[in-house]
Amino acid sequence: MNDKNNILAVVVTYNRLESLKKVIEALRNQTKQISAIVVVNNASTDGTEEWLKSQSDLQFIQQGNIGGAGGFNTGLKYGYENNYEWIWFMDDDVVPQSDCLEKLFDKADKKTLLGSLRYSPSGKVLSNETLSFNFSNPFKTMWSELVSEKELSNELADVEGMTFEGILINRHLIDIIGLPVKDFFLYGDDSDYFIRAKKAGFKIGIATQARVNRLFEDNIQKQWNSPKRYYMVRNVIILDRLYGNHLVRNLRPIIYFFKWFFSTINPKLMKLTIKGFIDGWNYPKQIRNK
Repeated sequence: MNDKNNILAVVVTYNRLESLKKVIEALRNQTKQISAIVVVNNASTDGTEEWLKSQSDLQFIQQGNIGGAGGFNTGLKYGYENNYEWIWFMDDDVVPQSDCLEKLFDKADKKTLLGSLRYSPSGKVLSNETLSFNFSNPFKTMWSELVSEKELSNELADVEGMTFEGILINRHLIDIIGLPVKDFFLYGDDSDYFIRAKKAGFKIGIATQARVNRLFEDNIQKQWNSPKRYYMVRNVIILDRLYGNHLVRNLRPIIYFFKWFFSTINPKLMKLTIKGFIDGWNYPKQIRNK
C-alpha cells in the first residue's frame, strides 16, 4: 500500500454520542479514503458503546475515563503499533469538511505536523492557535502570540501550537518524540506535544484549505469555574516548570497562582487552585511515556 494511503483516523469520545455520529459520518465521506477509523471511548455512559458495537466498519477501544490526553495517547499508540503510516486525530465535536483530509495531504510530509483550520458553530474562523510560546519572560503569558489573519492568508500557516482537533501526523513523529502524555488528563497536552515536536526539529502548520467545523462553542470561562480548573492550573504550571528558563520556572507559576487564587471568592475554586499549583510545581520532569 502506498504510504499516503495507509491512514488511520482516531476519534476520542466521552458522552457525546450524537455529535460522535456526525464526526464518524464525515470521516466516512472524505474524498480521500481512510484506511480505518478507531474510536477511543473514555467510559461513556450515554449508549456510545452499544452504538459502536453495531457499526461494522469501525474499530473501537473501551477504557476508563482518563481524559482527552489519555484518549489521544491510546489512539496514537494503537495506530503506531498497528503500523499505520499516517494518523489523523480529533475530538468528538469537530466535523471535518468532505475534502479536509485531501487538503491536508496537499501539504503533508513526514517532518510536519499539520492542523486543520477550525471554524466555530457560527461559521467564524477560530484564530486562537499559538503562533509562538513564551518561556523566557516571566511577566508575560505562555501563549505570547496567537495566529492572526495575516498568517491564515497563506495556504500553510506556520505556528508553534494547535488544538488536537483534526491533526495529521506521520508515524515518524512517534518514532522520535513518543506519544502525548496521558498524565495531563485534559488541557495542555497538545501544547506539550507541539513543544516537544518543535524541539525535535519538526515543522508545525495549519493547512488553511482543510476545514473542520466545531459543533459547540468552547466556553473556557465555564471550564475555569468548574472542577476542570484543577487541570488547567496544574498543567500550565507543569509546562512552565518543564520548559521555562530559570525565571519562568520559578517565578511565573507564583505570579499565576496569586492572580488565579484571588480571581474568585468560591472556596471550592480556591482549593482547586491551591491543589493545582502544588501538584504542578512538584510534578516530576520524567512525565514521558514508558
